[in-house]
Amino acid sequence: MLRIKSLFIIFYLISFMHISAQDTTVIFSTVISSNLSSPMQIGHAGDGSNRVFVAEKGGRIKVFDSSYTLKDTLITITNMGTGNEQGLLSFVFHPDFKNNGYFFVFHTQATTFNLIVDRYTISAVDPDKANVASRLPILNIPHPTNTNHNGGKIHFGKDGYLYVSTGDGGSGDDPDDNGQDSLALLGKILRIDINSTSGSNNYAIPPDNPNPTSPVYCYGLRNPFRWNFDRYTGDMYIGDVGQLAREEINYRAAGQIAGSNFGWDCFEGTLPHATSAPCLPYTSYVAPIYDYPRESNNRSVVGGNVYRGYAYPGLKGWYFLQQIISPETYVSYFL
Repeated sequence: MLRIKSLFIIFYLISFMHISAQDTTVIFSTVISSNLSSPMQIGHAGDGSNRVFVAEKGGRIKVFDSSYTLKDTLITITNMGTGNEQGLLSFVFHPDFKNNGYFFVFHTQATTFNLIVDRYTISAVDPDKANVASRLPILNIPHPTNTNHNGGKIHFGKDGYLYVSTGDGGSGDDPDDNGQDSLALLGKILRIDINSTSGSNNYAIPPDNPNPTSPVYCYGLRNPFRWNFDRYTGDMYIGDVGQLAREEINYRAAGQIAGSNFGWDCFEGTLPHATSAPCLPYTSYVAPIYDYPRESNNRSVVGGNVYRGYAYPGLKGWYFLQQIISPETYVSYFL
């Protein structure tokens, strides 16, 4: 189980950290040390404003200026479950946000535990406020019984489609075998066209999805809590949280993502996993590019990003892997 509270230190407890690769030292310094409660994600609108947005587990997205001074609260999500791994999981701004004012939020729902993706529009009179009345439902995915394994990240791809990661539905051992069910929406990376509609849905299925009637783009995942695209290449890196044996990072090049099966719950990382799901030989699945044993001080994998900045040219193209090693500490590696 991913212990979300251990992620919060990334934003406000770490004063500095030294990481070396290729004779390069990266220094992480605290930039926001107050005005946050259980931060989950940091992002920007891509509109040239240089504002910083931080999502809190409890439902608020806060707005900071380029000096990291709190400006306002963009939105507070209500009717939201917050127990265990539930809460406001992720947000993303539309690629054309500067013109259309759209942004999307991903959260769990109170009572039903469903996974919710909604679209909102920015206020016409205040660029730091959402128009709450503009809510447009996009996805409402049943997630009965359990409060864990919700997945948790939404991104736009270079193709303009919205991608959503979902967990396998929770509990242990994937009791409903969602991971290997290519039609179930749990244990997946979903891909939808939010610039079109189809039937009663406020989205359409991209015609080149593996199944042209389903949002499922790739499957065989347990709890892909954090994942990312390489923003240069479009390659996908997924941090998939393990159960009791292995934690893993999955990778697919941009042209190989569609239809990928990462093996859960037939395999946990590189190890066989007992399941009632029909399983194939290990070579039939996409193997992780890196996995490690889940032992006393090796805890949940968090995922990471491919560095494409300019401050450390020697690190361009390296993938930063974040790993929880205790409730108070995380470390980063390069791949």
